[in-house]
Amino acid sequence: MISEGKKIDADTGYEHLEFGIAMDLSWGGEGPGFVASSSSNPLPQLSGIMVRFLEMYGPHIDFFEFSFQPKDRSFLDPASYGDCYRQIQSRLPENCKMAIHQTTLNMGGLGPHENSAVLDFTNTLISDLGLKWVNEDIGIWSLNGKSLPYPLPPIFSSDTLEHVLDSVRYWSSELNAPLHVEFPGFTDSSLVVLGSMDAFEYFRAVADASECRVTLDVGHILGYLNFIQAPRDEYFDRISTLPLERCAEIHLAGCEIKGNRFYDLHHGKVHTDQLMILDWLLPRCPSLQYLTYEDPNLAEDGTLDDGSLESYLAVKSRIRK
Repeated sequence: MISEGKKIDADTGYEHLEFGIAMDLSWGGEGPGFVASSSSNPLPQLSGIMVRFLEMYGPHIDFFEFSFQPKDRSFLDPASYGDCYRQIQSRLPENCKMAIHQTTLNMGGLGPHENSAVLDFTNTLISDLGLKWVNEDIGIWSLNGKSLPYPLPPIFSSDTLEHVLDSVRYWSSELNAPLHVEFPGFTDSSLVVLGSMDAFEYFRAVADASECRVTLDVGHILGYLNFIQAPRDEYFDRISTLPLERCAEIHLAGCEIKGNRFYDLHHGKVHTDQLMILDWLLPRCPSLQYLTYEDPNLAEDGTLDDGSLESYLAVKSRIRK
């Protein structure tokens, strides 16, 4: 079993919060994810590194959130995906919740909202796996049906706001689990930002008008502050314009700041500025339920590498149970 080592203490504990891990799982590799199917075993199996990770860390988390990635270019078959995701569920404690980061809702795009195949697929997974919520960034995940390597923010203008709102309302009303709408990412490795509206105010307008729960990804917040070159002494004044009262979930994923460039790397190492913002957010989000450490980097034996373990402990230490 995992030895969690020395705690990194926060000033205040939040006993009511649940702590979990979110992961983007690959198909066909030997890393975190699923090993490719074969003629002798047509169902992709959890990789050894993922099995060992769940055995060690599963007993220490309250929930596990996986990001949906397509296995191939074939039609969505909820049964084949569900059989794979059940392998995760079977290795988690009975009371451990599961949720999905559904990356195909494309709520920031300007194309048609309705997608019955994605809706039916997601609702079947919700039912079959007992998923507790669905999370997704308000971002442009695909253009003309072609996926982007990193989701772009929506176009921040009053002209797009109603369109995005219609999309959020559609998915929120049709999904059979609560929708958590996530503030979009801003990374210098693939950054295209259009429109003149402030992104924090735009996000608040969407959240308030749709009455949705929201996810605040601290790296995404830090990325936007870096993009607009906000002075550090203005960080919290600007963050206070976000819909904090609607925040149900906070995400922290590894990032780096090099010079004046922000990189949302998801490499496991949480930046000290993220922890500073987290400590400011925690007492100001009255509806917060879930604190999520996202995409740890794993060693070959399934343990967290040194940087990820330090970040995992730093985030988890904010909750005392």
